[in-house]
Amino acid sequence: MVNPENAKAMLDFLYRDQEFWCDYLVSLSGEHLLGPPEKIGLHYHLYSVTTGFQVHLQTYAEIETNQKAGFDSVTDLWKTANWHEREAAELYGIEFTGHPYPKNLLLPASWEGFPLRKNYLQQDSFHGVKVKY
Repeated sequence: MVNPENAKAMLDFLYRDQEFWCDYLVSLSGEHLLGPPEKIGLHYHLYSVTTGFQVHLQTYAEIETNQKAGFDSVTDLWKTANWHEREAAELYGIEFTGHPYPKNLLLPASWEGFPLRKNYLQQDSFHGVKVKY
């Protein structure tokens, strides 16, 4: 468990240190915790192909309801983070500082809200198409 302001430095260390050398980002996933305080979290699952070392790093940022959370991008360390971060950004409302291409993967840009948050209110319709069933 790491504070958001220290997460990038810790991940960079795990990537570059020869004893750990976590050269493979297995997954990066988001989490929403209702409060108080309300939090958005990230889970990084790392693996070293060379050493066999595995680590699960967690970080959480406190937010106000419907506010976006901010974390540093790790796309400069692992290219696979590009997809994972874009997915977490649109579904949980996370802004990744330094992400090279922060565009939605699954939802249209005009979609309202963040569907994987626990307090998400589903729209009745989207551009005239009934969404709620």
